[in-house]
Amino acid sequence: MFLTKKISRNFAIFLLIYLLLNLGLRLMVSDSLENDEAEQILFSQQLSLGYNSQPPLYNWIQLAFFKMFGFNIFALAFLKNLLIYGLYFSFYKFAQKALNDDRYALLSAASLFLVYQFHWLILKGLSHTILLLFIASLTLYLVLRLKDTQSLLLYFTLGLVLGLGFLTKYNYLLFVLALFLSALTIKDFRKKLISRPIFISGFVFLMVISPHCFWLIKNHEIACLGLSRFEIVSTAYRIPLTGIYLLFRSIAQFLLPLIVVYCLCFYPAFKQTARLTKNDPDEKLLLERFFLISLGLSILMIIIFRISFVEPRWLSPFLFVFPVYFFMRINTANLFRLRFKFFLIVALTAAVLTLIIIPGRIFFAEKRGKFNRLNYPLRDISLLIKSEGFKKGLIITQNYAIAGDLKLYFKDSVVVTPDNLFQSEISEEFPQVLLAWEPDRKKIFFYEVRPFDSAYNLEINQKPIFFKEAFYKYSKRQFYRINYILIKQPIKKVHSLEGFKG
Repeated sequence: MFLTKKISRNFAIFLLIYLLLNLGLRLMVSDSLENDEAEQILFSQQLSLGYNSQPPLYNWIQLAFFKMFGFNIFALAFLKNLLIYGLYFSFYKFAQKALNDDRYALLSAASLFLVYQFHWLILKGLSHTILLLFIASLTLYLVLRLKDTQSLLLYFTLGLVLGLGFLTKYNYLLFVLALFLSALTIKDFRKKLISRPIFISGFVFLMVISPHCFWLIKNHEIACLGLSRFEIVSTAYRIPLTGIYLLFRSIAQFLLPLIVVYCLCFYPAFKQTARLTKNDPDEKLLLERFFLISLGLSILMIIIFRISFVEPRWLSPFLFVFPVYFFMRINTANLFRLRFKFFLIVALTAAVLTLIIIPGRIFFAEKRGKFNRLNYPLRDISLLIKSEGFKKGLIITQNYAIAGDLKLYFKDSVVVTPDNLFQSEISEEFPQVLLAWEPDRKKIFFYEVRPFDSAYNLEINQKPIFFKEAFYKYSKRQFYRINYILIKQPIKKVHSLEGFKG
């Protein structure tokens, strides 16, 4: 018991120090925004039951953090790191429950530091995915708890977590379907899932998701905008093979680096890998079937919807539990102390290197010849635009990234983008209007903002175009430029924007 508490406490302390350092580095490196951060800033302009193709839970939580800590980068970074802490610690608790051994639960959680498609990407961004994986870990833990208890509170909590998962990302439903189908094949889990108290979970789940579902029905065209990422095609043959190939390639990209490290650190244990039998623990059978059903569902979706593009990070909810499965399968008796420590050193070294490399990309962007969003000097450009007389009003920009940065420095303005025209409270009149875009996007941008041009009679094609530029952050040779049109006189809406919707 003492060893268990010590391992849990040490892991919690390491995570806390690690993420505090990550928070400090983020605040120190740049006052510009990553793409996901810019989206949160943009959507914070109002509380809504939905915003775009992503469910709204993260946006709601972020809005609450803005209310508590102010409209700033600290509120963004603090929430993200708090959720990363929750993700890792809840995953550790799930692994602890599944493996019934704190040492191997620690190895399982530390393994995630070695997965580029997991640890690197969640430190770098992917706000909705961080929350999704946190809730997925809680779901796994609660399902394992169901086997040991039939508490009504546990069923209530499960329903609540299921609802919150749906409000985080829609692919959470696929994760839950695979998990529950796997559980139904195992007697002890099946008895708990097919029982009267499960109706409590179902009722709570429906209550949690119903407000957003009403919005989803009314705004289904907005929610479907994200489907373009899957590159769905109309050809009935051949193309699904591309999607299936990319699925297996993504699985390999996600898992192979970790498996290589496992082979180097634990190769003696592979000689006596535990085989699955009917007498195996239910937790081992559950994960085995979860992987198989997840794979089957993924292939089925690729075939039915003719998906021809798959990214490794999309598979995170299904593959991030692999370390727990690995330590269930190998003969843990062969993991003698030296290899235990060696693997921890490798994993923690990878974690520290990631912590150094991510901000290092920003500091050495000029030498790398590739600038990141955090290198963009939007604060400097905002100050230059302010000096030209723009104080507040309506700002229309080409994308979320620029919109979020400008909203951060023009807090009293309403900021919209061409694909987000109808998500903000659009006033009938504004004291000033600013249109901003990157130089190579003029033709597309002018085409996309026609609804506003017409609704407010802006006549942007007849307005003079100006530009502001500033050095990229940590560069003394290369400039970043923004083109803009500034309309200083008040404008009024001459007809509704609704006619342009969709």
